[in-house]
Formats: sequence, C-alpha cells, structure tokens
Amino acid sequence: MKHYTTARFWKILVVLMMMFVLAACGDDRSSPPATDGEDPPIGNVSDPTLSGREFWSSAVTERGEVRSLVDGTRIRLTFTGEHLGASAGCNSLGGSYTLEGESPVAGTLRMQEISMTEMGCDGPRHAQDDWLIAFLQSSPTLQLAGDELTLSNSTITITLLDREIADPDRRLDGTEWIITGFIDDDAAMNIAVPQPGSLIFDTANSTLTGHDGCNRFGGPVEISDGSTGGPVAGDGELQFGPIDATQE
Repeated sequence: MKHYTTARFWKILVVLMMMFVLAACGDDRSSPPATDGEDPPIGNVSDPTLSGREFWSSAVTERGEVRSLVDGTRIRLTFTGEHLGASAGCNSLGGSYTLEGESPVAGTLRMQEISMTEMGCDGPRHAQDDWLIAFLQSSPTLQLAGDELTLSNSTITITLLDREIADPDRRLDGTEWIITGFIDDDAAMNIAVPQPGSLIFDTANSTLTGHDGCNRFGGPVEISDGSTGGPVAGDGELQFGPIDATQE
C-alpha cells in the first residue's frame, strides 16, 4: 500500500464534488432513467414552473422519425432564473433566454448567444453539440405540462422529463458511483479510459473504497447528515482521512 500525496488527495476530492454528474451502476434501489425512444416512467406533477428545474430527454424526433442520439448521451436542459443551461453529452452550453407568450411555461423560446465549454470529445458528440445549439437558436416553441417539457420547431421535437422523475436520487451509501468527468475551477475534462473509475461509500463503517481504472484505493470518511452537526458543519459535507492505494 502507499499513501497518496496531497495533490492526489485533492484530485480525489474534486472527483467527489462531481457526484451530481456521476452515474450510478448496479444498484437495485432505483429504476434506470428512461432512454430516448421509450415511454418515460410516470411521476407526480411537479411545481408548474421552469426555474430551478432540470429536464432530461425521453424522446427525440426529426422530420417525423426517431432521431438516435450518440450512445450513452441524452439532452439535458436546466433553467435557473433567466439562464438556460444545456448538454448533449459533451460540452456544457448556456446563455440567457426569454419566453415569448402569455404563459410562463409556454411560448416561443428565444436564445441568441450560447457559450460553451471546450472539452475534448469525439466527433459525433461534438456534432451533436452543434445540432443542439442550432436547435435552441431556431426559436422553438416550448410547453411545460406537469413533469413533461416539449420543445419543437418545424422539423425537430424534443420531449423531456423532469430529472427527479427520469433519474430519481440514489442513496449515497452502497451505490457504486462511476466517474464520468472532472471539474477543476472552471475547467471541465472528460477523458476516455479503458476502465472507468468508481467510488463506494460505506456510511455504517465510515469508509470509502474505489478504483481509479488501475489501482484500488480506500480510506476513512465522515459524512455530515446535518441533523446532529456531524463531523463537518453543514448538510452532506465530507471529511476524509488518509487515502491508501495499491500499486498494480
């Protein structure tokens, strides 16, 4: 076994902060999210507003036919105030938007300038980014009905489902979290590797185990639940002890 250096420790900490973009693997406590072209799961009607909500695509059609997205990707839209964030499986997109119409959840979406991160992705995913940007700038109509959001222009229709219904929150404890990317300040990285890394938390024993694609690692971790103060002030914060790794 060997001790991680301080730099390696902080790299792991950055990974842990990516938990909202990690995908759970092999946990039978929640149903898998709907895939494009399939019927989405039925959920309760949520807050009938856009702001503060994230939506995941459940179906995409173009010129009346199903449009297949790149394997392992889906369209994601996040509304925060007057800002619309988007992703098609590669870069993070975003910009200000307005909704023209008498209803706050239906009308014509106007989005002029869209900023984009510069992640190194393969050609098909880059092309899918460009396709989504063109669609969002085409002034599509938008309509929210409960948990289902629909955007469409003259040729393309994207149906999306509220993220809390499409991909319900999983338990931190016992779930295998697959590492899909890294965020360091404003820089985002997505690196293709033969075997992705993963993390598993055991809250009963206050331990973390994982695999970085080559070596296995583990160590103590304390998780604040916010009810008793926990080892760290706040709710859901993490405090780590020494992390050890094999040398395979």
